[in-house]
Amino acid sequence: MSLLLASYHGLHVPDLRREHVKLRWLQPDWQRNTRVRELAKTCPCRVLGYTLFQAGGLVFIRRVNATDTVETERLRAATTQEMWDWLLTGRAV
Repeated sequence: MSLLLASYHGLHVPDLRREHVKLRWLQPDWQRNTRVRELAKTCPCRVLGYTLFQAGGLVFIRRVNATDTVETERLRAATTQEMWDWLLTGRAV
């Protein structure tokens, strides 16, 4: 294993930009999809973590911290990928 791969441990969400959007977060519907596929996630070393999931042809983001778990709506892949990119560049919360 290369030194570069050994030191990499995940994506970190940067500080929010001055101008950012607030995503709509909903309580998870745990019964809706029992089979989900994890597409990407942020580094677990932070208190607040995000995971990008696909389920039944739709994609959503789950936000988890020590006391709460919330999700975005399940949307088309292109729309949710754009929201994921916003989170990873500090343009959304």
